[in-house]
Amino acid sequence: MEVRKFVTARQIEAKGKDASVEVSTELIKFQTRLSAAQAEVAKQKKIFSSVEQRLAVKRLLDEADKRLKEMEEKVASAMSAVAGLDTLSDDEDAKTSEKFDKLVKDAELAVHEARTSIRLTSRFLEQQSRSQGFAREALSKLEPRTREAQEKVSAADITIKARGERSFVKGVIQESEQKVSECEAGMAKVAEAEAAFAAIEDSAGRASTIAALEKAIQAAQSVASSAKTFISMNRLAIKRLTDVSSSACNEALAKMQTSVDEVTKKLALSRTKTVELKRSAIGFGATAKSSSFAGIRRNGS
Repeated sequence: MEVRKFVTARQIEAKGKDASVEVSTELIKFQTRLSAAQAEVAKQKKIFSSVEQRLAVKRLLDEADKRLKEMEEKVASAMSAVAGLDTLSDDEDAKTSEKFDKLVKDAELAVHEARTSIRLTSRFLEQQSRSQGFAREALSKLEPRTREAQEKVSAADITIKARGERSFVKGVIQESEQKVSECEAGMAKVAEAEAAFAAIEDSAGRASTIAALEKAIQAAQSVASSAKTFISMNRLAIKRLTDVSSSACNEALAKMQTSVDEVTKKLALSRTKTVELKRSAIGFGATAKSSSFAGIRRNGS
């Protein structure tokens, strides 16, 4: 500023005298150099005034990057745990099913930790962006990393849920099939008891055989009732599953329900038939006794 004042004063003096063109040209050059120097000073002053802010932004970005890396490590661990679920097929035995349950729990825990880390990291970035306005632009460039992590965790949640539903559906179908097999086995025993009754002609033998038949029918009806209740309860339970899982499972359960209903109908017919056979057996015994008594009376007479 002092030099500019000096040069400006010389220019004014030069205008009032017979100054040469050479002097005026040199003074103009001085003014140009002064303007360049002043612009450089202004630039340096601006840079100097933002040094603290730049250092603060650097420290903040270093802290944010550290948190983001920790978050991404947890997300990577969660994705690895979820990928481990695919190492077991749906046809594993009961011992391996326990291993699958452990893998599911480990994956759920890893996803929970990753989700918590994402939430805390996002909250940190949001708070710093709000309180440190000069760092908002720099922090905004980190947001895609948190979004990507959130998308991965959301996909992991879907995978875990799908595998859990598949495991649940598998268990429901296996247990229901076992119930249906027990129903059919009970019906087979009823058929055997009916055949045994038909093969006996004497009244004493029929009396004991029909008791066995009634016992077989009662046992079969108890099993059928239990199976029907079990299947009905599971058809209600699968309604909370996704449409894909519930639809496939409900279709299988509906077929098994039909099988149980058919066994129930056969048992009803067998019970009705047994009542009639029992009446016939009682009548047969009464007739035989009457004949015996008649013969005794004739012999006595």
